[in-house]
Amino acid sequence: MDMILKANRPITLISTIIIILFMISSCTTTAEKAAEGITVTNYETPLDFSGQGYADYLVTSPAGGMPVFFGSVQRMSNRDDEAAAALLNASEQASKFIAVKAVSKFYTEKLNTSMRYKHDLDVIWDRKLAIEMIDRLEVSRIIQDTYGTYITAVLPDEAIDGIPWQQSSNGGVPSWTSRIPDIPGYIVSVGIALQTGYTADSFAAADDQALEDLARQVSVQLLSGRKLIENSVGTASWQTNLETSEVVIPGFYIIERWRTPDAHYYYSLAAAPASIIEKYKDD
Repeated sequence: MDMILKANRPITLISTIIIILFMISSCTTTAEKAAEGITVTNYETPLDFSGQGYADYLVTSPAGGMPVFFGSVQRMSNRDDEAAAALLNASEQASKFIAVKAVSKFYTEKLNTSMRYKHDLDVIWDRKLAIEMIDRLEVSRIIQDTYGTYITAVLPDEAIDGIPWQQSSNGGVPSWTSRIPDIPGYIVSVGIALQTGYTADSFAAADDQALEDLARQVSVQLLSGRKLIENSVGTASWQTNLETSEVVIPGFYIIERWRTPDAHYYYSLAAAPASIIEKYKDD
């Protein structure tokens, strides 16, 4: 897969703008075709995603055995461009559902009796595949408010086993925002992000946190390739362990999102099949 680093490798602002503009221009026609026949629901004020009824927009549990993705993008000068960018965001999530790659490095350093730990994690996903996924998505809903555009899309040619999860928000505070739930057969993570400007950016930040936490859970259990280095100088001695793990995680999926009524905190509930760990252990 043509993997490009998503996390922990910042690029310049100019490069980011160029990439975004290219992606939007390349998928605008596709977005218009995918959204053909879909009525756009417009709100003249910012949408309260934590309110009764509106929280349902953030629920992406599988529909009819097919994965559902929620794409969002901040307000632009052209609302058609917004729809294209929101669809691209949904396709990025579809790409992560197909597979993401986690490269984990865990360092342990012991100096005499003191210990120090460090864990580095890189999460990688396929941008080329994300663009290809645009044609495969079927848009089911488009919502716009004064802050941006929000799209719900289904991936019809990919099956997903039923996730034993029941929507818990109903306009109130979901229990999973304070305690990570136990979903049989799945590894579960919750991403939390502070408001970072636009609603779409804040949801994306929570999604990224959920992905990194889930990848960390998997990689920590699969650490391998240990290297042990022992050194001594005079009466001091230290020992350094380096454990590395590289794992591809299929089935990463955002089940539900939530935002506090004051819009200060954003949450994402994510899951991936627990069979991942057993597969790598067997290998």
